Amino acid sequence: MASGRLYRRTEAGNTAWQRQDAGVPLEYRRLLGLIDSDTHPDSLRARFPRLSADATARLLDELVERGFLDAVEVEKAAG
Repeated sequence: MASGRLYRRTEAGNTAWQRQDAGVPLEYRRLLGLIDSDTHPDSLRARFPRLSADATARLLDELVERGFLDAVEVEKAAG
């Protein structure tokens, strides 16, 4: 089985996105705008192609640390 993470906005993330809070960096807000339900990082990369996989992972980790996103560990059957 392969594991992965899905991301979803928290209430704080929803508020930052809806208000376009200038206290939240623009790149964070852009990424928050792409997450509307359980979202896999690969789908974010397809919609935000200027970021590398590593940069996307770092941004997602920062958003989780700041309380704008929740990360949900999932397991899926391989193959």
